[in-house]
Amino acid sequence: LPVKTQTIALGQEVTSLPMGIDEPEGAACYLLYPYSAAPEEIRAQTAFYCTSADHRATTQALETIMLEHGAYTGAGQVEDVRESESSQRNLVTIINTFSYGFIVLISLIAVANVFNTMSTNVALRRREFAMLRSVGMTRGGINRMMNYECLLYGLRALAFGLPISGVMTVLIYRMVADTVTDTFQISWGAVAVAVCSIFVVVFATMLYAMNRIKKENPIDALKDENA
Repeated sequence: LPVKTQTIALGQEVTSLPMGIDEPEGAACYLLYPYSAAPEEIRAQTAFYCTSADHRATTQALETIMLEHGAYTGAGQVEDVRESESSQRNLVTIINTFSYGFIVLISLIAVANVFNTMSTNVALRRREFAMLRSVGMTRGGINRMMNYECLLYGLRALAFGLPISGVMTVLIYRMVADTVTDTFQISWGAVAVAVCSIFVVVFATMLYAMNRIKKENPIDALKDENA
């Protein structure tokens, strides 16, 4: 195929882009020229940008001027960028509020279920702990045994939760891949927070449950169970 070459004289490098021009992506670059250098067919399609202390009043004034001169053809011809950004920020704030509220609610339900299940489980094992203590097992030994159980509980939860959450993350990304330009990446910080939270909840629940029964007399516990 024929290749057309053209020599372009470059001037100074621009450190700050003019309004309305985004950062170039990849190997792209922008060549900025004065308005007078544009051909006539391009001047008719030129977009103008301006700053204002009162963007709403400026937008209404521009629309009125264009209407008076018969140049205004409908919505979108005069765009209030500040108003659009404000609407987008409000929408993001609403979405974040509902999202984080839902996450907090689900997290509290999960923590309550773990707390109730584990504390009930420990309370039902009062006789087991009493028998272990009656045969010479110290409180330190019981605590080490329970810490090992907490470790197993946490690892088992992660063994199921991490793969499932990874698959769900990939599926969600594929659903929105057509509307976003970012590449797929895993938020390792969030994963670390989730892992630490699981072990904190499990160990804190076990510590609370064990503190409730550690002052009990083993003989009294065995009598109560036999009764």
